[in-house]
Amino acid sequence: MLIIPLERAIDWRRPPVVTVLLVLINAVVFFGYQAGDEERFERAADYYFASELPEIELPLYLEDLERRRAPHLDRLRRATAEDEYVLLFAMESDREFMAALRESRIVTVDHPQYALWQGERAAFEQHLHAASYFRYGLVPQKAEPVTFVTHMFLHGDLGHLIGNMVFLVLAGLAVELALGSLVYAGFYLIGGLAAAGLFFAFNLGSAVPMVGASGAISAVMGLYAILYGRRRIRFFYWVLFYFNYVKAPAYIMFILWLGHEFYQIMFGGPSNVAYLAHVGGLLAGALLALGAKAWLPGLNVAFLDAGAEQERRKTAFAEGLRLQADLKIDQALAVFEDLHRQAPEDEEVLTQLFNAASLKPGSALQHYAATRLLARAGLPVGQSHDVFRRYLQTTGGKVKLSAPALLRLATRYAKGGFPSTAQGILGALTRRGEPLPGIAEAFLAVGEAWRRQGDEQRSAACLHQATKFQ
Repeated sequence: MLIIPLERAIDWRRPPVVTVLLVLINAVVFFGYQAGDEERFERAADYYFASELPEIELPLYLEDLERRRAPHLDRLRRATAEDEYVLLFAMESDREFMAALRESRIVTVDHPQYALWQGERAAFEQHLHAASYFRYGLVPQKAEPVTFVTHMFLHGDLGHLIGNMVFLVLAGLAVELALGSLVYAGFYLIGGLAAAGLFFAFNLGSAVPMVGASGAISAVMGLYAILYGRRRIRFFYWVLFYFNYVKAPAYIMFILWLGHEFYQIMFGGPSNVAYLAHVGGLLAGALLALGAKAWLPGLNVAFLDAGAEQERRKTAFAEGLRLQADLKIDQALAVFEDLHRQAPEDEEVLTQLFNAASLKPGSALQHYAATRLLARAGLPVGQSHDVFRRYLQTTGGKVKLSAPALLRLATRYAKGGFPSTAQGILGALTRRGEPLPGIAEAFLAVGEAWRRQGDEQRSAACLHQATKFQ
């Protein structure tokens, strides 16, 4: 089962600095410091299968699984028939068995090959311990304080790294923008420590190292779910062969995430995934989120509410379009005017406000929307030209634009490939008989536009007009 939030895209105007740094640090550690680990493990595995250890340990491991009535035993036997490395991997990941093995409770002192086994097992583990996992991973049996932090920045393989970083980005960018970078960084580390603490407390005898950022990332996911709370968030889910999107209150996802971890702990069988660490991270993240909501003055509630507000605006916009299509113009205008008042920079809303208002030609709202739209330098010249032509036609030429605004439009339309409209605007301005700075330059631009289109006669006429105003 896979459930991931897909509510917010990255806003690079307010970049999630800490999330980006965490991704970079994890990548640098993996591709730099951990670069030789795969070869070290291959050498360790080669040593193992060249020694007497498989003949001694693996049959005893299968017997132990039978004694424990492990539900995955048959599946493991079938996999082992194809690849004996599978059984070694399963055994090394079985914390309960490995603790007993290292305490000489599996291969006991009265075993005929005990001395041989002890020497070869020590040599094998020396090969294993050359890898970064054993140096800076969290090994509960002999945990050093620094490894409670360093394990968060190590990963087992490329897939492990990529999977963790995807979840970190998807949940982390929203949490960072809600909490602020410094608080988020602190909560990330606290969550990772809590995850490691719970794992450590239930695996005191384990000599298997835990590595990976998933405990800390689980804390981020717990933060995400509880910070958003009852707000409905879009999630992508994948169960077996079925996947889809769903909108649901965020706290429900927390319950599902936590339930999934407990299910894996109880029924998943031996695994190299530290599900207990995930539980610790999720719970820590949830508690930190509750504390932040209660006591953190800098919590960005507006950011958390932005998704719901965006959905409300989207619904209202669709309703405005429906009312306009049904020719319920006054109601449509009320909807678009309200949306425009809330977000004056929303160009799409302003365009629809103009479209609806144009069905009531000459109205104050039409003049207002047209003036605002045509004043936008960022509006594509083709779209601006369409708005102007419609405004001109619906008002019978009675546009309420100042002379400087018309001059700017004429120059823009000339340069944008609409010399006929530009020349018409300039003609109307010259008939007013008012001196207007910049009109000569506008005529030059129109003349150049006609020349580019191959109309030398009109080009010459505009150049002649330009000389009259210089």
